[in-house]
Amino acid sequence: MRTSIRARWWGRRVWLTTAALALLAGASLAASASARIAVAPANATLPVVTGTAQQGHSLTAQSGSWTGSTPIVFAYQWRRCDAAGAACSDIAGATSQTYVLASADVGSTLRISVTATNADGTGKALSDASAVVSCQSAPVVTTAPAISGTAREGDMLTTSNGTWSGSTPITYSYQWQLCDVNGNACQAIAGATAQSYQVAAGEAGKTLRVSVKASNAGGSSTVLTGSSAVVAAQGTAPASTSVPTLSGTTTAGSALTVAQGAWSGTTPLTFAYGWQRCDVNGNNCATIAGAGSQSYTLVNADVANRVRGVVTASNDAGSTTAYSQLSGVIGSLAPVNTALPAISGGAALGQTLTATNGSWAGTTPFQFYPQWARGNAKGGYDPIVGATQSSYKVTSADIGHKLYVQVKAQNSHGAAWATSNPTAAVTGTATPRPAPGVVLVGSVSLPNRLVVSAVSFTPSVVRTRAPFQARFRVSDTQGHPVQGALVYALGLPYGWVKATQEQPTGADGWVTITFVPTAALPLRPHQALVVFVRARKPGGDLLAGVSTRRLVQVRLD
Repeated sequence: MRTSIRARWWGRRVWLTTAALALLAGASLAASASARIAVAPANATLPVVTGTAQQGHSLTAQSGSWTGSTPIVFAYQWRRCDAAGAACSDIAGATSQTYVLASADVGSTLRISVTATNADGTGKALSDASAVVSCQSAPVVTTAPAISGTAREGDMLTTSNGTWSGSTPITYSYQWQLCDVNGNACQAIAGATAQSYQVAAGEAGKTLRVSVKASNAGGSSTVLTGSSAVVAAQGTAPASTSVPTLSGTTTAGSALTVAQGAWSGTTPLTFAYGWQRCDVNGNNCATIAGAGSQSYTLVNADVANRVRGVVTASNDAGSTTAYSQLSGVIGSLAPVNTALPAISGGAALGQTLTATNGSWAGTTPFQFYPQWARGNAKGGYDPIVGATQSSYKVTSADIGHKLYVQVKAQNSHGAAWATSNPTAAVTGTATPRPAPGVVLVGSVSLPNRLVVSAVSFTPSVVRTRAPFQARFRVSDTQGHPVQGALVYALGLPYGWVKATQEQPTGADGWVTITFVPTAALPLRPHQALVVFVRARKPGGDLLAGVSTRRLVQVRLD
């Protein structure tokens, strides 16, 4: 069948057959093919060889730059040449971009032949020659290796590598040898091939040496160290055979000296010293900072406490510490405060405050001189003119201020001051009167007495070492709750809980005291903490008058 396409040509109608259309299409494709230009690869910049020209090292080829139709594929052939870069020949199998220099290359140069290929042909380029390949330099010792450490059974010895010249990298291997006392007649120790060696039992009286071998691609070299010291038998750590003793006077300002006592152990022994301060019962000992000599001069902080010497003996096998017996209670010639003065009473306008002298160590008798003081805006306090009695009535000038009492204690050897803790800020109104049925401690007098009439613990059973509280109610012998009685509580055995402060009972006759356990407090079934409780009248006698004492306990679990 004849097929035609109708078209217009310059205003005329023409008919194109299918054959004519095919002829036109073929002409168009031919024109497109004739427009493509075929370009084979051509080198623009030469290939380059990089790397160290030394036996055992790698050289790497860079292809250089090329023109031509892409893509271009590169192939490599390493060539071995003479020292001038001429008389080159292909190295069999060396067709990677990198090449590891072999012993056959020593004294030669290397060049890389790069063949570039694309669809239109190939091109070749040859790099410039590398440097002349040198051989590896075998290790040569410049500083001999040496043994360090203590030559004693059970101790560790170590050898250094020494220093070496030669091509890097250099690796090292070791062989320890057991020799006679002069370092001769050496025999290799089986398995002792590490840089360190623990001297074995039975090697006392011998010496040790190490064979150190240094190796690289150019070869290896072995050097023998000098001999160690003669191996000593394993030592024995110090042990105290007689407790250190104290000598001197137990008075502040005097010196105590600790004797080291007797010790066993491998000699020589060296000794170091220290001192500890303990409470009056010899518990809660703590190191005294800066006291590191065999003698120690007692200071005021030691008064009413005990001290002990600390001796540490050391040798090559270890160290051991021993403690002297406790000193006597440290006394003082001049007064030394051991418990601060305390204030009882309400910090309110019109109320009367009463001060205690606190506790003091030193040569008796003492004379006490109280001085009341008013807190100031700078955080300190100023003396109140004329307020020099053991009691003080709060005035309007004190409102908003805290009050203190300073007590001067004096004896034939000197004087010292101690300042109480402050009261609460003074309020403008008087302290509320006691609740009905409650009496003020100042009104309790013989034959009436104070009684610790009720006790409660929170929690009732102590199972952890968290702080816990005890509440004590103080009454008189007629059953009236007492306000203002001073209550002191002490945990027994001493040291299971920290010491507490004396505190006054409130308007309901009760006082709350918090106990802080120490690590010594046992938490085991069928145990109990015993608490000694004392209640007294401010200024009253601790053992006589209206004061009272009682033992109570709280269960531990």
